[in-house]
Amino acid sequence: MWSSAPSPFRALLEHSGHDRTSVRRLVSDRGLESILEQLRDQGVYVSYEEYLGKVPLRRGRLELHLDPTSFHNRTVMADYLGSTGGTRSGGTPVAMSFEEKRSAAPRTHLRDAAYGQHPDQPVAVWFPCLPSAAGLGAILSGVTAGRPPERWFSQIPTTMEGIPASKRITNTMAPAFGRLSGMPLPAPSTPRAPIRRQCWTGASTPSPAWVWRVSRPTPARRCGSPGSPRPRAHRLTTSS
Repeated sequence: MWSSAPSPFRALLEHSGHDRTSVRRLVSDRGLESILEQLRDQGVYVSYEEYLGKVPLRRGRLELHLDPTSFHNRTVMADYLGSTGGTRSGGTPVAMSFEEKRSAAPRTHLRDAAYGQHPDQPVAVWFPCLPSAAGLGAILSGVTAGRPPERWFSQIPTTMEGIPASKRITNTMAPAFGRLSGMPLPAPSTPRAPIRRQCWTGASTPSPAWVWRVSRPTPARRCGSPGSPRPRAHRLTTSS
């Protein structure tokens, strides 16, 4: 933040009379939670509408016209761009880097250990493909942690209408690029059963995600629904 002059947070802090030294001193003397509350009361915050650029950010004489890209870390080059799910908008751009995935690998191992996952346990991902960053991000997290997923189940088709052409191409070509780089990346596939019934499906034909989950040979944690038998299954990284 301090090394990036266009940072909105730097502009807000400087407008409220703070610099790197004063912020460090306040955190040391009063603790993080206390100083965050103080900074909020001094106007060092960004509302949802300001973040999206629907309204200008105004604090006294300070006025900034922002959009989501204003908050990208300009000291780190983005390796790829995704977007949020777009529940309340058309999707917000998200800058992602491979270095962030590499640095997160130890946390992935800790999470798996906390849930009792076996290092050799098969893994699948159940997140949407691009333009959402969730699916590709989960795939890369598994690869950098040494546990590349076997399958990628996406809630949306790779060529769905409205997806930019560049992201359609990435969805289709990512596995080939992975092989060329020595990283096994599964191709995203779209189960035909309704999303809400993917884990325990009442349909006569089980969804591909469910078939994969119960067909793998290594036992793992269980997944079920009230009143259903609870077969041993495999880790399926899913959206909630």
